[in-house]
Amino acid sequence: MTVTARFDLARDMCISQPEFITSGPFSSPGAQSKVYATLGIADELMTASKKAISSMISHLHTERDITREEACILCSIATHLKINQVVDAPNWTLLAYIPESILSS
Repeated sequence: MTVTARFDLARDMCISQPEFITSGPFSSPGAQSKVYATLGIADELMTASKKAISSMISHLHTERDITREEACILCSIATHLKINQVVDAPNWTLLAYIPESILSS
């Protein structure tokens, strides 16, 4: 397999775990739109999911001008979780992602 990737480094951001924007397809068929994703890495999947959601809430609050309360509500209805890998225990990874289309105004 060959992979070509392009990265832009945002030096002015302070994040604890990786975050990224990608265009589709990202997951299931029909999910062809651009998404914003936050990554959770931990030795337990629930902890990884909490880290990913916490990072998403912080992103929505600081970068999208949404209150933390609104960000929590939005995450509860529009953020999807995707397990990336569980074979590298104790470093399990999980993504929280949200379609950019619902964040655009």
